Amino acid sequence: MSPIGRALEESGTTEPAGFALDVVVLGRPFRLIGRHPATRDALARQWSRCRPTDASPGRTPPEEIREVPVRDREGYPADGGYSLTTTLTAAAIEQHVGRRLMFHAAGLATDDGRVVALIAPSGHGKTTAATTLCADRFGYVTDETVSVGDDLSVDAYPKPLSVVTDPKRPYSKAQHSPDDLGLRQCPECLVLDRMIVLDRREDADPPAVRPLDGPEALMAVMPQISALTSLPRPLERLCRTIDRCGGLLRLSYRQIGHAAPLVSDLTARPAVATDPTWEPWHPPGGRPAEWTDAVVFGAGDQPAQGAVVLVGRVPVGLGPLGVAVVEAALAGLGGEELVAEIVELAGPHPRAAELVGKLAEDLRRAGVIPHP
Repeated sequence: MSPIGRALEESGTTEPAGFALDVVVLGRPFRLIGRHPATRDALARQWSRCRPTDASPGRTPPEEIREVPVRDREGYPADGGYSLTTTLTAAAIEQHVGRRLMFHAAGLATDDGRVVALIAPSGHGKTTAATTLCADRFGYVTDETVSVGDDLSVDAYPKPLSVVTDPKRPYSKAQHSPDDLGLRQCPECLVLDRMIVLDRREDADPPAVRPLDGPEALMAVMPQISALTSLPRPLERLCRTIDRCGGLLRLSYRQIGHAAPLVSDLTARPAVATDPTWEPWHPPGGRPAEWTDAVVFGAGDQPAQGAVVLVGRVPVGLGPLGVAVVEAALAGLGGEELVAEIVELAGPHPRAAELVGKLAEDLRRAGVIPHP
């Protein structure tokens, strides 16, 4: 059955479909199919900035347009359109898997098209940041997904914003067009320039920015990336992107309005790329088959400062001692030999055997090193 047929079946009617509305989501064309003209009007308003134009995929061949049925039994999208937004976002992300970095982030654009990604989980201030900072300082790129190509190009996704209507009921949200909220337009050509992890908490006043380095940076941002492990050499791709954006930053704040001057200062000029402090990690004994990717942080011939390993899809962060244990274990050392190797590197400790043994066992359980 076609999507149109399924939409009609769900609505309990055999009447012809009442409307077809085209939208562009993360650069991908979709056609919304429904019955009631009132629903079309509501969706056309909500998705006003995602409608195709003469320069966008408005002339896309029909076979490349994905049809999405709209539930609109009462002449308005079910739940105000919130579930439809979720469906469209997930479908667009699926089509970019394995090609683009997709951050769970709000996107703000400067007048010359440089984008700052404010990265955070759901419910941690992305929409509030977008509505506050895009009212008069930045162009609205998105409050949901910042999709980044290998050339740092960003796909605009100025979707409807889900705004809480009752502070006492945080899940009572309504969908609003960025036009209705008075958000500034973003330029047509966009390039990622800054990456900032949002850290909203009550004790962060005044707001402050600090850099995140090494394993701390990767472990902070990786949970907020969709389908990261589908990319070739995903950790290397992420590290290169962070370096080209001048490093990863954490913004701690209580109210985003108070942090607006800090964000403006950070974007006053293009980011300066940082020198890499990482390299692909190929331990002397070779990478275990369970590893998807691995990078190690350090400087020249100095001991490693840490590492991050993707075991399948699970990231594992390691400190300097963890790196040493992994390299020794993969080189075939175990038992007393392993303890002696770590003591030679880190110095003696009265509980060296116990601590090294526990760390090695934890790494085996995490899949970082194989069981003997």
